[in-house]
Amino acid sequence: MEDSINILEEEQAVYNIKHRAFYFSKDIVKMIGALKFDRIYFSLFEQLIRSATSIGANLVEGLAGSSKKGLFKVLYHSS
Repeated sequence: MEDSINILEEEQAVYNIKHRAFYFSKDIVKMIGALKFDRIYFSLFEQLIRSATSIGANLVEGLAGSSKKGLFKVLYHSS
């Protein structure tokens, strides 16, 4: 019984929004690092990295806020 509870906890942990944002950012950075692209596309990939990594920063900032209204505002802007 305990094993099934631990498995459920691990599966639910994957859906933690902060973890999801972290792994999303990490995957984007790895993907772009692995690509070979022309210099003309550099600014597009740079913007993709900035926007992907800012999602997690916005979530942390919103979750640290003191009101639900502030949290919803930050979550809205982070998506």
